[in-house]
Amino acid sequence: MSHWASRLSWPWMAVMGLLVFSGGIFFSVIEPAQHELSTLRQHLLSLQKQVKNSAKIPAMPTRATSPTQLAVFYHYFPDEQSLPDWLEKILGAADENELVLTEGDYHIARDKIGKLQRYQIRLPINGSYLNIRKFLSKVLSDLPASSLDSVKFERQKIGDSGVAATIELTLYFGRTS
Repeated sequence: MSHWASRLSWPWMAVMGLLVFSGGIFFSVIEPAQHELSTLRQHLLSLQKQVKNSAKIPAMPTRATSPTQLAVFYHYFPDEQSLPDWLEKILGAADENELVLTEGDYHIARDKIGKLQRYQIRLPINGSYLNIRKFLSKVLSDLPASSLDSVKFERQKIGDSGVAATIELTLYFGRTS
């Protein structure tokens, strides 16, 4: 062996070293990756067969009747007794976002037809624009049966960091009677 090593020049030694290194890389990285790719292809084919087979089975329509759909719809809305909790969540969101709530205007709109009632709120708020946006986002995410009817922003001076906003919200409740 040492006889061959003395006869080979350094370029041949480098080529032999690269061949050995390449073989090691192939068996430690490339061959396992090819095996995993083959396994994934087989899994994909089995999933495609399952999808084809499930598409052949006709699905039974599970459409609810209109009265059932309407009952589910009305069940989504909270009872009117939860109004104080909702107002507390609104005030908590304002405190969390460091907003100043001045007096608000609250009005209950009762419909003679239907099972929903609306609680309309008009809130003048003072704070930064960003905090007002965060407040609105929090209120609408925490109170899913609410809607944002309008927002009006007003800045007294161009250099002011705070803005005055008037927010109109409607909270929807299911009637208990």
